[in-house]
Amino acid sequence: MRRRGFVLNSAVLVLLIPMLLLLATYEDVSSQIFRAQNERVLVERSFRGVAYFDSDFQRALEISGKRALIAAIDYVTATEEFIKQKMANETLKDLILFGTSEELSGYENLEKIMQNQTIERWLILTREYLLEQGFLIEQSNEEILNNMRITVGVLDSFTIFVKAKIPNITVRDFNGKIVYSGSIPKSGNPTYVFIDIRNLEDPLFPPMTGGRYSRSIRACVYPYPELTGRPVKVLEGKGSSDRSYVLGEFSRSIGEDYIYFGDFYPGDGALAYVLLNGSLELSAPIIVNTSVGGIPISPINVLDEGDAGVLVFRNLSAGSERKGWCALSYNYRVNVTITNPSPTTLTNFQVPITLKLSSNKISLPQTPNIVVYDGDCNPINFWVEKWEKTGNTVDLIIWVRTSISAGSSKTLSIYFDSSAPIEWGDPNLIFEFYEDFEDGNLDGWEFAGPTNWTATTDDARSGSYSAKSGVLSSKRETSCMYRTVTVSGDSELSFWWKVNNNKGILSFYLNNTLKDTTTNTNWQNKTYELSPSSYVIKWCFNTTKRNPKDSDVGYVDLIIIRKAGGSGVSVTSSEVESKPEYPLQPSVAKAYDLQPFLECLLEQRYFGVYNGWSIFERLEGSYDNHEKYEELANKTQDELGISYEDKHYPIGLVSFMIPHDSFDSKLYTLFALGLTARPLKEGQSSADYYFLQYYFGNGNETNGYRMWGVSYGTLDVPYFIFNPPVDLSFIPFFLDNQTAISILSNEAACDLLEGYTCS
Repeated sequence: MRRRGFVLNSAVLVLLIPMLLLLATYEDVSSQIFRAQNERVLVERSFRGVAYFDSDFQRALEISGKRALIAAIDYVTATEEFIKQKMANETLKDLILFGTSEELSGYENLEKIMQNQTIERWLILTREYLLEQGFLIEQSNEEILNNMRITVGVLDSFTIFVKAKIPNITVRDFNGKIVYSGSIPKSGNPTYVFIDIRNLEDPLFPPMTGGRYSRSIRACVYPYPELTGRPVKVLEGKGSSDRSYVLGEFSRSIGEDYIYFGDFYPGDGALAYVLLNGSLELSAPIIVNTSVGGIPISPINVLDEGDAGVLVFRNLSAGSERKGWCALSYNYRVNVTITNPSPTTLTNFQVPITLKLSSNKISLPQTPNIVVYDGDCNPINFWVEKWEKTGNTVDLIIWVRTSISAGSSKTLSIYFDSSAPIEWGDPNLIFEFYEDFEDGNLDGWEFAGPTNWTATTDDARSGSYSAKSGVLSSKRETSCMYRTVTVSGDSELSFWWKVNNNKGILSFYLNNTLKDTTTNTNWQNKTYELSPSSYVIKWCFNTTKRNPKDSDVGYVDLIIIRKAGGSGVSVTSSEVESKPEYPLQPSVAKAYDLQPFLECLLEQRYFGVYNGWSIFERLEGSYDNHEKYEELANKTQDELGISYEDKHYPIGLVSFMIPHDSFDSKLYTLFALGLTARPLKEGQSSADYYFLQYYFGNGNETNGYRMWGVSYGTLDVPYFIFNPPVDLSFIPFFLDNQTAISILSNEAACDLLEGYTCS
C-alpha cells in the first residue's frame, strides 16, 4: 500500500511539476504583461500630457495676446495717455505673462479685460491638470516664466505676432521617473501666434483729440500699395487736348458728361476719349495708343464704368506743342499779371480784375463766352461780373480765385470768343458766400413780419433779380429777411441796397446788432469785416408812412462774402491777342482711374506703408521706435519665409483726415466749433499722424499738395459723390510727397500733385 501510495504520489508529483512550472510561467508572463500595459498607459498619458502642453501653450498665447492688445488699446483710448515708460511690445509682453504692467498700474479696466487669462495662470492650471494625471512638473512656475523666451512684435501693417518657447521643462511621475524632459514646443522651435488688428480702434486718435474723435483700423482694398498694387489705375498713350487736365467719369456710353473709353472712336459727343486705336484729329481731348508698361492694352481691361478719372496731358505749356494757347476753341485772349506785394501768401483768394479792352486789329465781340487758364494751361475758377461794349472798347470786371505766394506774381490768360461754348463762370465757385437771387426764389432764407420777402425783377443792381421786402399795412410793421452764414477765415461781407422812396427805412443787422440803415433811393454798396465765426445776417424794412402802399419796399442785391486781406494786390494786362496758326502735335498723356483711392478716402480706410506709424507706435504716440519695430518685423518675416517678391512687408499704417462734410462730418464739426489747436491751413498734410500732431498738438507743419481729381480741379459734369458744378479746391485734402509716392507712386505723384516738383 505504501508503495502504491508512493507511486501515486510520485505520479501526481510528476504530473504537478509541469503544471506548477506552467503556472509559474503564466504568473511571470502575466506580471510582465501587466507591467508592460501599465508602462504603456504611463507612456500614453505622458505623451498626451506633452501634446497637451504644445497645443494648449499656443492657445494660451493667442488668448492672452489678444486680451493684452485690447487692454493696451483700451488704456490709451480711455485714459488719453500714451504708453511711455516701456516700448509697447514690452508692455504687451508683461500683460501676456502676468496680466499686469507698470505702465498700466491703477488702470481699473485691466482686470476686467484680461480676466486672469495669462501665461502665469495657464501654468498654474497646467500643473494642476498634470497632477490629476499623476505627473509633477519639476521646475517652479517662477523659474519657467523667468526662463521663457517670448517676443512680441509687429509682423506687418495689420498683424502683430507673439513668439514664445519654454526652453526646458521636466515632468516626472509619482515614482520619480522622468516621463518628459525638453522644450515646449517639443520640436525645439518656438511657437507663433498671429493677431489681426483690423477692426480694432486706432489708439492714436482719442489721446490726440481729447477723446473727441475715434477711428477703427479698416484696410483699403489695396492694403499694401508699395507691394501688391496701387489704388490708382493708369494708362499711357499719346494725347491731344486744349488743357493739361480733364476730369470726369469714365463710361462706355457717349455723352457730353463722360470720358468715353474703348478700342475705337465711337463718334462725336463725349467730354473726352481714351482709345486703344484712333487719331488725334479731334477738337475734344483724346488719348490713343493706350498701354501699360509699354505693352498695348485696351482701356476696357483697365478702366471701369462710372469710375472717377483724370486725364493728364503733358507739354502743353508755353513754347511746347500748344505754344501757350490753352483754349483752342477761343480765338482771342488777354494776359493779366496779378502781383502780391505783401509778405503773406494769398490762398484761394478772390481777385477782381478790372480792365478796359480795346483793339485796332479785331472787332471785340458784343457778348462773348469766356474761360481763364493759368500759365500751365490749368483752368482757373472765375466769374464775369461785367462785360459792357461801347464802340470797340469793353469795360470788363472778372473775378478769379487763385493762390499767389508772398512777394510774387502770377500770369493768367482770359480767353474769349462769341462762337465758343457758353461759359461765364460761376460765382459760387469764387466766393465764400454768394447770392444774387437770379434763380428767382429765396430758398435758404428765413423771414419775420406780416409778409415774406420775394425775388423780384422790379429792380436789380446786377442781373435781372433782387430781393424785395414784404408789403406792409402800417408803419408799426417790419418785414425782415435773414439767414446764418459761417466763415472760416478773416472775410469781408459786401452787399447792395436801396429803398423805393425816402419814407422807407432799410436796416442791416449782424447777429441781431443794428449796423446801419439807409433811406437812399439809389443803389449803394456796404462792406463789413468778419472774423472766423457763424453770423446771422438780416435786413429789415419799415416805413414812416401811416398807410404804406405796395410800392413802399426795400431792395437787397449781390450779397458777397470774400476773403479779407490782399492789400496792395495789383493787376496789369497785355493787349488783346489772336490765336496763332500752327500744326497740332501730340503730347505725352495718361488716363488715371482714381475711384479705388477715392473710395478708400471716403470710407476712412488704412494703407500699409513703410514710413507710416505702426500699431505700437500709435500706442506710444511717437515714431521714435519705428526702426526697432521694423528691424524685428523683417527678421521675423525672414524666419517665417514671408515676403512679396523678395521684399519685406511694411509695418506702418496711414489713413487720411479730411475735415469736409462730404468726407468726415464729425471732423468737420470739430473745426467748425473751434475745438482744434489751430485753424485749417492750406497745405498741411492730411496723413493722420501729421494732421493730428499739427492741429491737435504742437507739431510742426508737414507740407502737402492738393491732388488733381480729389482736392483740385473744376468740373461742370457729375464726378464721384459730387453734382456739378464742382470745385474740388473746397476739399481740404493735401498729400505730402513721401506719402504720395508710397501710395500713388512717384510717377503719379508727379502727375497729380498740384505744384509738386518731381525729383
